[in-house]
Order: sequence, then C-alpha cells, then structure tokens
Amino acid sequence: MIKLENINKTFGTQEVLKNINLEVKDNQVISIIGPSGSGKSTLLRCINLLEIPTSGKVIYNDKVMFSHPGITSKREYEKISRSIDKSLNSYREKVGMVFQHFNIFKNLSVIDNITLALIQNKKISKEEAEKIALNLLEKIGLRDKAYCKSTKLSGGEKQRLAIIRATALKPDCLLFDEPTSALDPEMVKEVLDLIKEIVKEGMSAVIVTHEMRFAEEISDLVIFMDKGEIVEVGKPEAIFHNPSSNRLKDFLNKVL
Repeated sequence: MIKLENINKTFGTQEVLKNINLEVKDNQVISIIGPSGSGKSTLLRCINLLEIPTSGKVIYNDKVMFSHPGITSKREYEKISRSIDKSLNSYREKVGMVFQHFNIFKNLSVIDNITLALIQNKKISKEEAEKIALNLLEKIGLRDKAYCKSTKLSGGEKQRLAIIRATALKPDCLLFDEPTSALDPEMVKEVLDLIKEIVKEGMSAVIVTHEMRFAEEISDLVIFMDKGEIVEVGKPEAIFHNPSSNRLKDFLNKVL
C-alpha cells in the first residue's frame, strides 16, 4: 500500500533520516521504537508528507506521491512544499495522522471536531455527518459530551476524540505519533485499548510508541531506529526476545 524508497531528511546540516526503506501492507500494524531523537516522528511525518523528504520516493497504491533526487536549497524546498500540498488532500484522507498533542480544534464543540471534515471533505450533509459523529462518540463513551466545548475534555478524552475523528474519514492507514506520551498514566490504557479495537477492524497502522508491551502485543512488525537509521526489523517476538544487534539489546535493557 505505502512504500518509502531511499528516504533521506536533513535539517540544515543535521541528517535526521538516512536511506529509509519501508513498506506498509494492507491490514498491517507496524510499531516504530527507539530512543528519543532517533528520527521516529520525522519518519512518520514523511510518510504522509507533512514533512517533505530531502530525497527519496513515497508511493501509495503504486502512485508516486513524492519523488526527488535531492533538494539542495531552502528556496527549492519551499517551492516543492507549496506545489505538493495542493495535491495531497485526498492522500492525507487515506493516510491519516493522530498527533501526540491531540491537535483538536479548540474553538469547536466535540461533535463539530468530527463533522467538519466529513462535511468539507466527504461532502455529506450536516445531518448525516452528525449521525456518524454521534455513533462514533457513543463508541468511546463521549456521546453525552457531544455538544460541549472540546477544551472541557480530559487529556485521555481529547486523544480518543482525535483518534475517532481520524477514523471517521475511513482511511486505509492511520499514523500514530506517540499517542500516549502527553497523557497522565491512568489515561494511557483507555487510549491504547481504543487503538487495539481500531486495528482489529482491519485498518493498517504505523505507531511510534514508547509503550513496549503494547508494541509487542499489537504489531505484525516492529522497527527499531537509532540515529536516523533503521537498525533492526522483525516480528515482535524476535525484536523483544531475540534481538540481533547490540544497540537494540542495550535499548531494551534500559526500557524494559
């Protein structure tokens, strides 16, 4: 479904991603783990082109969404960024994103956070959009707060709202950028349980997470990154119980 070929990303003189190759298949869940600053979140943002790679290729269902041999100047980067944004709305509907700090619309009610994209992007009626939104809010126990200001929600409720808002557009794949890192510990489980429920329904997902047990339980494939590179890729049982690289062994010893 999604392929990254030879993706590189630099910020100034800093190499953040180095020759990344990755494929996300239909109905596949991939977790990306690694130390802070290893390039995990940047990689996620490059997948749906919220961040433009310096070089490489992004392919979605055999269609090239981005390809460049190497951007060499800030002016060139800005020009490409402006031109590419115009063609990416439909792609980003199919490859949605859930951010660690929720990114809900603070000026809107809970229900309007969901219906806005349904009305504007899917061109469905307000009545139908509200019906969809209410069903989704019922699913996560927030129907009684549908018409409240979204700012009145707790952190866990905001993240659950952000997740179901993303699923409302029925994407092929959801990208989760450390979805529990901004939550109090007691709120983490309800968000992780919601993600588990969503992927059980057949949606592909790429999840950047520090929750190792969650990654082991939910993933078809686990990627370990360090210093902008993919160091090791494997099934959860291999990554967590029989790691090959000394760097991964050292990492797991510190976090498990």
